[in-house]
Amino acid sequence: MPFNRLEEPLKQICASLTYVDFSECKLIRKIPDLSMTPNITKLNLRWCRNLVEIDDSMGHLDKLKVLDLGGCHKLETLPSCLTMKSLTSFNLELCNRLKKFPNILHEMKDLKSLHLGNCTNELPPSFGNLIGLKDLILTMSFRGQAHLPCSIYNLHIERLEHSGDFIFPKDVEIDRQPLCNSLGCFSKYVFPSLKQLCINFFEIRSEIDFILNYCCSLTLEELYIFRSKIVTLPESMSKCERLHTLLIRYCNEFREVLRLPKNIRHVEVVNCHSLDSQSFFQFREIIGLSPNLPPCLGVTSHMLMGPHSSTTRSLASETPLSEYKFVVTVDENEIPNWFNHQRNGNLISFSIGPKFPTIALCVALEIRDSTCYCNYHVIISINGSVQTFENIVIEEDRRTEHLCFSCRPQSSLQDLFGDLNLGDRNHVELFCEAFTLDCSSSGEISPIIKRIGVYVECICPPKNLSIFHDINRHLSLQSGLVFPIDAKNGSNSGLAFDSSNVDGLDLGSSLVTHVECICPLSSMDLMQGDDDTEFTPLLSPFSTSIGSRTNRGLRRRRPFQWI
Repeated sequence: MPFNRLEEPLKQICASLTYVDFSECKLIRKIPDLSMTPNITKLNLRWCRNLVEIDDSMGHLDKLKVLDLGGCHKLETLPSCLTMKSLTSFNLELCNRLKKFPNILHEMKDLKSLHLGNCTNELPPSFGNLIGLKDLILTMSFRGQAHLPCSIYNLHIERLEHSGDFIFPKDVEIDRQPLCNSLGCFSKYVFPSLKQLCINFFEIRSEIDFILNYCCSLTLEELYIFRSKIVTLPESMSKCERLHTLLIRYCNEFREVLRLPKNIRHVEVVNCHSLDSQSFFQFREIIGLSPNLPPCLGVTSHMLMGPHSSTTRSLASETPLSEYKFVVTVDENEIPNWFNHQRNGNLISFSIGPKFPTIALCVALEIRDSTCYCNYHVIISINGSVQTFENIVIEEDRRTEHLCFSCRPQSSLQDLFGDLNLGDRNHVELFCEAFTLDCSSSGEISPIIKRIGVYVECICPPKNLSIFHDINRHLSLQSGLVFPIDAKNGSNSGLAFDSSNVDGLDLGSSLVTHVECICPLSSMDLMQGDDDTEFTPLLSPFSTSIGSRTNRGLRRRRPFQWI
C-alpha cells in the first residue's frame, strides 16, 4: 500500500497514544519528532542502551507526566529546552554521557521528582524555575566538581541526595539577606523545608561543613552520610530537633559525635574506624536513663527456646521495633559498665517488680564472614509471655564487631505486653539470635552474640554479695546474728540465688555510689545498728523461683545460720 494512504491512519493512531513503553529496546538510537503524539502522558525509555539523541519536540509535550530515561548510558543530547507544564517525574539515572541539561523556559510547578544521573559541570541558571521540585538527586559520574547555580536556593526541596563533589554558591543573597554575615557565620538556611539529606562520595571537607551547618535546617528528619571525608558532626546539629535518623557508613576519617539532638531515635555509625566510641555513648542522656545502677547477679534462666527457633523467626516481623536503636562498629566490643546486668552468650535473665521498667539493651555482635546482610533480633519473655524486643538488619561486607543498642521505655514495654498483669516479682528473659541473610553464598559463617548487657531497675541480688559474709562473721562474734540464706530452695528466707548464674559475668564492676534497685539490707544499714536496733523487713527478698517470696523480717539476736 502506498505510504500516502497510510499517513492519515498513522496520524490518528499516534494522536490517540497516551502511554508508550520502549524500555530495554536495543534498536532505538534516536527519538524522532513526537509532535504527532501530543496526548502522551507516560514515556518509558528505560535501559535503551543505544539511545543517543532525543528530538526537541519532546520538550514541548504538554500532557506528558512521567519521562523515564534511566539507564540510557549513551544518551548525550536532550531537548534544548523544557516547557512540559504537566511533567511530575523526570528520571535521568545512569545517563552518564549527558552534555547539557535543558533550559527551563517557564516555571514548572508540577515537577516533583528529578533524578539527574550525570550532573554536568554547571546547571543552567533557569534551573530555579523548577519551583515545584521536592525530590532532587544529583550524581557525578566522573572525578571533578560540579557547580550549582544560585537559583537552586529558590527551590523548596524536601529530599536532597548528591553523590560526588558539588560546589554550593555562597556569595549570594536570599530574601535580600546575605548568605553569610560579616562574622563569617551563616544567617539563613538555604533549604528551609529540607526533611531528608543524603551525602555520598564527598571529598571536599569545606563543602561538607557548609552542607551540615547550612543545609540542615530545623525541619531535617533524616541524615545519611556514606563514604565521605567527614571528621565530625557540628554541634549545631543538636538544633535539628526533628532529626530522628542518622546513618554514617564507611567514613574512615569520622571521629566523633559532638552532640546529638534530643529526639534522635535511630543511629548507625558503621565502619568508621577513627570513631571515638565514647562520644557515641551519649545516647544514655538522650533516652533519659538515670545514673548508674548497681551491678546485679541476675537470676536463673528458665527460657526453653533454642537458637534459630521458629518462635523467634515468626515474631520478628510481627511486632513494632524498639523506640531507640543505635549501632556502632568498634575495635573491641566491650559493653559499657553502666549496663548493670551483663553476661556472656545470647541469653540473660533478671527479675522486676510490679511495674514495667525501662529496659535498655546492648548486644556485642561479631560478624565473622564477608556477608551482605546480617540480621539479629531479640526476644523478650516476661513470666512466659513472649514478644519481640528488637529486630535489626546490618549491611556489612567485611569481618567486624558491633555494639547494638536498643531501648524500650516503660510505656513502650507496657504497650508491647498489653494487658499482662505483673505480680510482686516477675521473671524476665532476653534471648538474642543472629544469622546471615541470603547473599547467594552457601559458605557463610553465622554471626556470634558474644555478650549481652541490660540496663534495668531490677529486684535482683547485688553483684557484691560477698560483703554479707564479712558482715555476718563480724556480727556473729559480737551478737550471734547471722543471715538466713537457704541454699537448697530459698523458700524459707527468700535470699537464695543460683550461683551458677554468675558464670561469665564481669565481677570487676564499676563503683556504686547508691542503690536504685530493691535489694536486701545494705552493709551500712547493718553496720549502723546498735543493741536497740530493730531491723525492718527485707524489701522483696530474692528467690530463683518465679513468684516465690517472703516477707519475713530480721530482728536483733534472732538465731540464723549462713549456708
